[in-house]
Amino acid sequence: MNSLRAKSPAFTGTGQPKAPGELLTSHLENTLRAVLRVQERVGRVPGLPDAFWTWAALAALFHDAGKLPQGFQRMIGNTSEPPQVWGERHEILSLGFVGLLLADYPAQGRGWIATAVAGHHRAFTGGADARKLPVFTQYGADSAEEFTGRFLPADEQQFSRLMGWLHRTARASALPVDEEVPKADLSELTAKAHELLTELMDRWSYPLGFGQEDGEGLVAVLLLGAVTMADHLSSAHSCLHRRHPLPADYHTLLTDRLAGNGHALRPQQEMAGGTRGHLLLRSWTASGKTEASLLWARTQIEDLTTHTGGIPRLFYVLPYLASINAMADRLRKELKTSDGIGVAHSKAASYHLSRSLTDGCGQDEDRVDAAGKAHARAEATKNFLELVRVGTPYQLLRGALAGPVHSSILVDSANSVFILDELHAFDARRLGMILAMMRLWERTGGRIAVLSATLPTSLAELVTEVLQQPVSLVEAPAKASAPARHRIHTRLGHITDQASITEMHNQLAQGHSVLVVANNIKDAIFLYEALVLQSQLQVVASAFVVTAPGPGLAEASPP
Repeated sequence: MNSLRAKSPAFTGTGQPKAPGELLTSHLENTLRAVLRVQERVGRVPGLPDAFWTWAALAALFHDAGKLPQGFQRMIGNTSEPPQVWGERHEILSLGFVGLLLADYPAQGRGWIATAVAGHHRAFTGGADARKLPVFTQYGADSAEEFTGRFLPADEQQFSRLMGWLHRTARASALPVDEEVPKADLSELTAKAHELLTELMDRWSYPLGFGQEDGEGLVAVLLLGAVTMADHLSSAHSCLHRRHPLPADYHTLLTDRLAGNGHALRPQQEMAGGTRGHLLLRSWTASGKTEASLLWARTQIEDLTTHTGGIPRLFYVLPYLASINAMADRLRKELKTSDGIGVAHSKAASYHLSRSLTDGCGQDEDRVDAAGKAHARAEATKNFLELVRVGTPYQLLRGALAGPVHSSILVDSANSVFILDELHAFDARRLGMILAMMRLWERTGGRIAVLSATLPTSLAELVTEVLQQPVSLVEAPAKASAPARHRIHTRLGHITDQASITEMHNQLAQGHSVLVVANNIKDAIFLYEALVLQSQLQVVASAFVVTAPGPGLAEASPP
C-alpha cells in the first residue's frame, strides 16, 4: 500500500531525486483536513444544502483515489519502468470509489460528490485550451469495455488496501460511508466509474437554465471550488490564516489615535461603523473614507462571524495597479501589521520583491532570500491564505468567468466583506460585470460597500437596484463643509501672453514644477519654444497636454 504515490519525486538542481513523491494516502488525508479548514473559514453559505460540506469532505477524500493504476504510477516515476505519459484522467477513475463506498448513500448526494470529484481538474464540456480535452469529450463515446481498457492494469491488492483505508478514514471522520467495505475487484471499480460518468453526462452536458437549475449550477461550482481549494492547500502544505489583521478593537484604537492628535471621528465615520449591511459612502477626499470603510468592515466581520460561524475575508477592490500597491502599504501602516494582507494582481510577486528589497536587503544572499520571500508571499495570496486582500475586481471575476480551475475564488469569496473604491472609474462594460458580480457576492453571503468622493446618483441607484438587501447611504452632515485642500488663482490674460510666460519662467527659475496645459498644438509649440529653447534652464518638457478649460492662466497651490 505504501508504494502508491500521488506526486512525482522532488529533484535537486542537478536533477537527482531529493525526496520521494507524496504518498497517495497522505495526500488524500491532507486534502480532507484542508477542506475542513476551508469549511471553518467560509462557514454556512446561505442557500446551500445542509449537506454541502459533507459532500465536499467526501469529494476531497476520494478526489485522487484514481491514481491507483500502473499507468499513473509509471508516469510519476514510481515504478521500475522508465516514466512515460499516461494520457488518462485519474479523477474519472476516482468515480469508481465514490460508487463503491457510497452505494447506500442517497443518489442525489452521491451525484453531487461525483460532480466535484470528476470536475476538479478539467471542464466537463467546452474549454478554451484545445490541448486539454473536456472529460465528456474524452470518455463520452466509450463503451464499458473500452473505458475499462483505458485504466487497467492495476494491482488488485493495492486496490483492496486502498478501499479499506478510504473506508476507515471516512468513518474516523464521521463521514457517511457504507457500514462495511464492499467486496469488489478492479472490473467493478471501472464499471462503477463508467456508470457514474454516464449519470454526470446526462446531468451536465447541456447549458443550465434560470431558476432552480441556476441554483444547482451555483452549488456545483462552489463544491468544485471547495475541493480545488483544499487540493491546492494540501499540495502546498499551507495553513489558512485565522487571526484577522483588522482587529476587533479597531474602533477604540482609531478613536484613541485621533484623540492623541486632537481630533475625533467624523459623523460619517461613526455612521459607517454603525451600519449593518450594504453601504454607499459619499464623502469628500481626505475625509477619512478608508478609516470609515474599515470601521464598517469590522462591524460586518463580527456580524457574519456570528451568523455563519466562519472567518470573513476582507477584499479591498481598486481600479488601478498603482493605487492597489499604495493601499496595501497604507493598510499595513493603519493596522500596524506586515502580515496577513495580500496583494492580488498580475504583478504581485514584483510588488512583494520590491518591498523586500527596500527593507535593507543589500547583500546578494539577502536578495536571494528576499526573492524567495516575495515569491512565497505571492504564492500565499494565490493559495487564499490571507484574510485581507487588496486587488482589482478582475481577479475576483475570474471565479465566475474562467471555469473550474478558478472556482476556488468563488468559494473563498463567500461570506466575505467587499470594499469597492472609485467604482465610477470603470467603463460601462466592466462596470456591468462588476455589478453582476456584486449580486453574486450578496447571494453567497457577502456584504458590499461602495466608496467615492463624487459618487454619481445614477451609479448609486444602479448599486441599490442590483443588490437585493437594503443599502444604506452615508454622507457627511449637510452642515459639514469640506476643508480647503487647494486655492485656485485665475489670470485674465491668455496663456501665451508675455505676462503669463514671465510668471511661468519665474516659477521655473525658483525651482518649482510647473504644469502648462494648452488646448491647441500651435500654442503648445509656442510655449515650448518660449520656456525651453530660449531658456538656459533644464526643463523637462517631453509632452504638452492638448486640452484646457480655455483662455487664462490657473495656478494651484496648497492652502
